[in-house]
Amino acid sequence: VADRFKTHSGVLPQPRTLEVPVVDNRKGKGETGRNQTPVGNIVETGSGGRTKWNRIRLGIPKEHALDAACVGQVDRVTGWKSPLLAIKSTGRGSCQRTRLDAFGFPRGYLTRKKTHFGFQTGDLVKAVVTAGKKTGMHVGRVAVRTSGSFNIQGLSGTSQGVSHKICRLIQRGDGYGYLLHEIAEKGEAGAALSLPGLNAGVFRAIG
Repeated sequence: VADRFKTHSGVLPQPRTLEVPVVDNRKGKGETGRNQTPVGNIVETGSGGRTKWNRIRLGIPKEHALDAACVGQVDRVTGWKSPLLAIKSTGRGSCQRTRLDAFGFPRGYLTRKKTHFGFQTGDLVKAVVTAGKKTGMHVGRVAVRTSGSFNIQGLSGTSQGVSHKICRLIQRGDGYGYLLHEIAEKGEAGAALSLPGLNAGVFRAIG
């Protein structure tokens, strides 16, 4: 083939050099701090080893929010036992009104209306049941039905068949789920439902 296309050098494949830019990740931490300084923000950085050393020395459990309080030079951290508010995106529903199975056949249909009896799926509600197997207070995210028999997803699981008549609205669904983590001293975290806007109040001191 080479002899046949001797006069047509452009037809033959030519060696190509691919230039790949090299990025030094070690400079990223310093650049981030320098870029924030002109704005007036005080940025303190530290290695992961020092953050872990501070956390173990102060007896603080492993949590993402508490790791941020142990970065750099830290002498003590107060208020770390306060609950941590975790926010998760849950969405506002789906435009698809037909549920399909694994083969693409319809297996269920959703109602055209999202609101039933003044509630819609995603609202945070409180229901006090005084009789039956579900006796007690149920607080959590509600899933509505046209029949008025709602499901409430709380800490202890999902309570099915709760009447809309005993449900009290705490907060309208805004597309997010709120969870309040109770931090134990041994690092075991529990959970409790919460409303947004709570401040954990974690402070750290240097010197």
